[in-house]
Amino acid sequence: MKKTWIRQRGFTLIELMIVIAIVSILAVIALASYQTYIVKAQIAEAMELLGGIKLTVGEFHSSKGHWPPDNGAAGIAINAVDIHGKYVQQVEVGKDLDGGVLPGAITATMRSTGVAAVLRGKKVTLRPTPPTGASYVWSCVSDVEAKYLPSVCRP
Repeated sequence: MKKTWIRQRGFTLIELMIVIAIVSILAVIALASYQTYIVKAQIAEAMELLGGIKLTVGEFHSSKGHWPPDNGAAGIAINAVDIHGKYVQQVEVGKDLDGGVLPGAITATMRSTGVAAVLRGKKVTLRPTPPTGASYVWSCVSDVEAKYLPSVCRP
């Protein structure tokens, strides 16, 4: 008697389960990467606002010889909440990361809604440091996890 082989077509259940597992793992990896990207994009808005104000504060220091104590003295919006963005609630001159007074420091506070959960109410601060040579240097500090910050703000 001749054996006839029946050629199987399509996928077996095990093959389909393996494919679904692989696709699920790739989706989880992609989702995590996308969420990190979103957080970094939201922090980038804060850095952009800080960068613009940094120029104004630097010009103030160059012309007056000291750092501005607040927004009004720096010649920008008197109320900190008037300087804001989609993700940034306010930008304040003269306040340090902990809320203490530090002339020349510029602090951006993230909103408490409409931003990634890891950024709600967090702050990013640019601090002027004593000059090394002819120019001063800005240091960046934040209470945001380092993995989300731009390289200039990482310790």
